[in-house]
Amino acid sequence: MQKPFCLIQLHKQYVLSKDANITKEGRIMTQDQLRRANKIVFPVIMVIVGYVLVTLLAFILYGGAANANFKTILQIVASIAAIAVSTFFFVTKRGTKACTYAMLGSASAVYFLVRLVNGTEATGMYIFPIIIAAMVYFDTKMIIGMCAATF
Repeated sequence: MQKPFCLIQLHKQYVLSKDANITKEGRIMTQDQLRRANKIVFPVIMVIVGYVLVTLLAFILYGGAANANFKTILQIVASIAAIAVSTFFFVTKRGTKACTYAMLGSASAVYFLVRLVNGTEATGMYIFPIIIAAMVYFDTKMIIGMCAATF
């Protein structure tokens, strides 16, 4: 009699088989796979952080000097820093885990700062595309960390 189909067993069978393409360091993703995943995640991160930056700049331009307080400037600086860090790592270390952690870490830092400083409830939605971007890497520790940061 055949066992019922189980996705967890299939995953374990894939990871433990010789065809799983596990590298010497124990990683499941190769450098080429990381390069392709980073190529997909980079535009997502740029759209999210860029949207935060553009809305904050519009907030200052529309409201004038009254809206240019310390909290708003801090969020703008963090967004610019996240764009710079993500772009630097994407250009220089595209096929490494360092690029992965730099992009997702900087986007998560912007989310955390915006969520901490900003009073708008809709900012809680910014984390969901970042969590979905983390799922591209099949890294359960990263996904669990992102979900924990949400709350």
